[in-house]
Amino acid sequence: MEKKHFITIAIASVVLVSCQKEQFGIAPAEEETHTVTIAAQTEKTVIDIQADATSVKWTGTETVTAFENGKKSKSAHISTTDGGATAVIEAEFTNVVADSYKYNAIVAKSLSDKKNPLLPSRQTATASSYDSDADILISDFSEPSSTVATNLSLRFARPVVINRMLLLGLSENEKVREVEFRASCCLAGRFSIDYDEGKVSEYGISEQKSSIIVSYRNDEAAASDGTFPVYFLSFPTPDQTGCGNFSVRVATDKYIYNKTVSGKMLEFKLNTITKFKMDLSTATKTAVSGDETFVQAISADEIRSGVQCIITAA
Repeated sequence: MEKKHFITIAIASVVLVSCQKEQFGIAPAEEETHTVTIAAQTEKTVIDIQADATSVKWTGTETVTAFENGKKSKSAHISTTDGGATAVIEAEFTNVVADSYKYNAIVAKSLSDKKNPLLPSRQTATASSYDSDADILISDFSEPSSTVATNLSLRFARPVVINRMLLLGLSENEKVREVEFRASCCLAGRFSIDYDEGKVSEYGISEQKSSIIVSYRNDEAAASDGTFPVYFLSFPTPDQTGCGNFSVRVATDKYIYNKTVSGKMLEFKLNTITKFKMDLSTATKTAVSGDETFVQAISADEIRSGVQCIITAA
């Protein structure tokens, strides 16, 4: 009888302890983490554009995601040195036991799918720089290591092209609101990356766009000589062969300009700033009036500056 009584007490004790855990909610142990410091190599790892459209630098405001064996970092922060000439990334990872460890990183504002980043066709720029929120930088992989890294260097490259289109023929202080550049080749969309090689596998695998729309948060005024630089990001031209049959639409506070150029080719090259001019003095232009005009739009791509739209379902 005493033996049975002892067993009953022991079982009751186990049940009591179990109930206490449920009642007071004992917290699970916190995940252990480690930090990896990544130095960004090469002068081509850049974000901002200076006024001469040749100098570029880190700003320290970039959004970066680091990867350890393909798994995203819990957090990653970037800081700059030498006036933005170089950058350092501090990435925090959850501890995971593995046979080897290798690292890479991507600089992009939004990275919901690391395999297929998106270069948006709608971009917001200033008179001195392109839309840094649309910019993308990818790194190569670090050499595999048998232990977790603490410090390493990665080489970054930009898989998209910086373009500077200089508008001519505007009036002094004419305010630019929106610019649309259209071409016969794919300029934006999703693309796939070979992370082992640190380069693009294929451009335009989905959501292909043959136009880039650049808008401005505040109306940007043309220079006293009637010029205005338009910065935008695009895919490189296929096989570096060039892109023809391009046109432009410019909406200002005074006119809406439309111009088509035939018989000329533009070549958008990686690792450089593509510069070209667009003379609006020979463009078709329509004066902007105060009269309200409404058109029907069934998607965001159909919305244009200077035109009032009624949004309807497709």
